Amino acid sequence: METTASEQTRGKPTILRQLLSHTAGMGVRYLGTGFPESGPVPTLVDFLNGKPPATQPVKVVDEPGRQFYYSGGAIAISQLMLEEAAHEPYPAVVDQTVFKPLGMTESTFELQLRNEWRSHAAPGYKEGKRVNGADRVYPAMAAAGLWTTAGDFTKLVIEIQRAANGRGPKVLGSEVKEMLRPYIANAKSANPRPASVASACSSLARGRIDNSIMPALTLGTRAMRWGFSIMRTALSS
Repeated sequence: METTASEQTRGKPTILRQLLSHTAGMGVRYLGTGFPESGPVPTLVDFLNGKPPATQPVKVVDEPGRQFYYSGGAIAISQLMLEEAAHEPYPAVVDQTVFKPLGMTESTFELQLRNEWRSHAAPGYKEGKRVNGADRVYPAMAAAGLWTTAGDFTKLVIEIQRAANGRGPKVLGSEVKEMLRPYIANAKSANPRPASVASACSSLARGRIDNSIMPALTLGTRAMRWGFSIMRTALSS
């Protein structure tokens, strides 16, 4: 990924927690409907640099750590960091460290779905028109490439609840308590959509959800009293 110094970042290095909490000041909020799997499909690095067929580079648009600014581009940078540190593709890392230990058997970040999953992968619709599906791919998979089900995704929510309450988590530790605290005060958000105390995800085996097309909402209380996950495949204004 190409980087250049700017007034926003000079003397203020961006850290991983800022990328993951949408406080790094990075641009490219939403990733649209991806790219046709028939190609051409940009590599992750080309996507981050905005090289065709990608259309815009991911770059700093605000001072890191100053405020919440939703950025799918920031999450994509974290994907590159993990792949380079682990020397493995992102889907393999997540499968080994999260999906398998939590028994999430209907979840994957693979760029292209296996044939046996395609038959029950629900495409997304907006205003009655199909906008994405298994034939659309996202090289920035950490931000928009997860296929999962509501039932599978709640297993992750339960894991977070268990870790926060010290009730035998499988992959997370006590550090999750710090992760659940707001990174910065969010009184003034540059994001046109208000931040919510929830988790939005993408979706599979009954559909993928890119948040800009098919919203998914997952909530879970820290005290483990309740939680739920809702995924839908259509959006209308």
